[in-house]
Amino acid sequence: MANPMYGSNAADNALDEGSVVATGVNRTLKLSEAGSTVILLDGGGYTVKLPVPKRDGVTFDFIYGGAAAEANDITIDTQSDTRYFLGALQGEDTDSTGDSNAIIAPDGNSNSKVALKTVEAGTWLKAVSVGGLWYLIGVVYGATATFAVYADQS
Repeated sequence: MANPMYGSNAADNALDEGSVVATGVNRTLKLSEAGSTVILLDGGGYTVKLPVPKRDGVTFDFIYGGAAAEANDITIDTQSDTRYFLGALQGEDTDSTGDSNAIIAPDGNSNSKVALKTVEAGTWLKAVSVGGLWYLIGVVYGATATFAVYADQS
């Protein structure tokens, strides 16, 4: 049993560490990577696919790690319209002179992809599986009012 003080492990000789996955290309996440922080790097536009959850509580945290605004879409995909997204994303339009934030939610019955548009530093999302569906929450910073576009597989 781990010593609860200071995040030490059972051997009391190291701090507990989390997992990190960094990608800037098309990638399918594995169930063994659940609980990881996924760093979304600059790339030429790419898709990160979530695995098929085998139980409730599978989680992934996403952060945009690029140095500048991504000029291409970064898409997060559940791989099936039966494992669609619920929840919502808040967007912050970084070059707006008026109201700069909005909430965009999926349709609640089949939107299984979300394309993040012109994302910038500070963007973060969390995906959590419950009942085979993916709940998504987070903030997308970008230089566009249409910061996230949900879609079905086809």
